Amino acid sequence: MAALPISPLETALLAWCAENPAAPALAAVGGPALNRAELCELLAAGRRNLYRVGLDAGDRVALVMPQGLDGAVALLQAAVTCDVAALQPATADLLRSGCA
Repeated sequence: MAALPISPLETALLAWCAENPAAPALAAVGGPALNRAELCELLAAGRRNLYRVGLDAGDRVALVMPQGLDGAVALLQAAVTCDVAALQPATADLLRSGCA
């Protein structure tokens, strides 16, 4: 299997993670947190999953995601793989109804 290409964003995040893998990376307000190593593992897994379903660099993706840690990780997973637009659920409802 050929190596997956790495975007400039992922290159920067990997370097940031390598500086101090145990340092905090993302945290939910009053909830769970991820350190840099955990975040980079999730980003790599997300990138592999997106490639597996046929998404690649230059593809455009819109994400409807909740606020919070899961939404932030999903946004970064898509951003290291594709061009991404993050939408709040209310915005997605407007787009579906044709009002935006």
